Amino acid sequence: MTKANYFAVIVGVGVLMPSIHDAMAQAAPACTSVATSPFLGPATNWQWHLGAGVNTPGGSTAQLQQDASGNITGTYFLNSESGAACVGLQYSVSGTYQGNGNFVLNMTNPVPPAGCAAEIVFQGTLSAPGCDQAPISFTNNIGQSGSTTISHGCYIPGETKPSLLQWGFKGNPPTVATFQQTFTPTVSDGGPSVIDWGGRRIYEVSPPNTGSDSCYYPNTFGVVKNEAVTGGDLYIISGGSYKDDIGASTDLVLFYRGNLPGTINRAPCGLQVVQDTWMACQGPPSDPDQVFARNADSYGIGTTAVTAVRAGSGATTFWSPAVSAANAVVRYLLKKRTN
Repeated sequence: MTKANYFAVIVGVGVLMPSIHDAMAQAAPACTSVATSPFLGPATNWQWHLGAGVNTPGGSTAQLQQDASGNITGTYFLNSESGAACVGLQYSVSGTYQGNGNFVLNMTNPVPPAGCAAEIVFQGTLSAPGCDQAPISFTNNIGQSGSTTISHGCYIPGETKPSLLQWGFKGNPPTVATFQQTFTPTVSDGGPSVIDWGGRRIYEVSPPNTGSDSCYYPNTFGVVKNEAVTGGDLYIISGGSYKDDIGASTDLVLFYRGNLPGTINRAPCGLQVVQDTWMACQGPPSDPDQVFARNADSYGIGTTAVTAVRAGSGATTFWSPAVSAANAVVRYLLKKRTN
């Protein structure tokens, strides 16, 4: 839950204003969740990848859980690549997430067959953008050691209904609404296992030919149709929420209200886009990125008010600038037109 978790403006602003927020300016944060959650089911089990060898984690699997304090528990299953005597052995797992993507897993089996380890230790670091891979080193109590990469299927969150945060949030124009969006499950869900989605990258795309713009008309100002999202992306810093802007520049609102010389009053009119939100993945061996939400977003321009809607949550604000403000915009637009 941080102000850095933004998409860029969703409903485009034409050429009259640059993007409000450059989400790509963020550095990739550390991944904050090692384990799968029971909310997501067995399809997201970690998969261990390494060549054949006694007590090595080649092809073995683990079902893990991580609580809000970073404690990891679960079961580790050795597979047929681990040596005939050790096939099917189960180990109890206890471990910790240590911060900055680092984790330690301790596996124990109190009565293993001869030649099989009773204790195995993994140390690794999760990597963005999907937080679904990690290089690890491992050791055991019978003198074996090695390194490999572990990975799991791509996590796909759900989403709650968004809520309006504010019009004109953090320097945005007063004609742009910022909505707060939250994933499910998240650390707030409680229970024996939770997910902190920090470190994961999400991005937005509009499917082809799904938007509409009833405000647009041919013009010499360079204003274009707005029928798709602007295509922003971001990293979740921690927890499971981000902010999304729906709106247009004050210039574009004045343009479509016919408040500028040479323009036509199109209000009331509106812009609609379909927003697919994707989770970036990097799992075994070519786990594709996946859509986890498809929303209908819209923006309406009235004669005195504007309305923003994201995923069924709407908000309206009244905005009608003074004549002096409108004249300043006129001068700006005329300058743009003659350059």
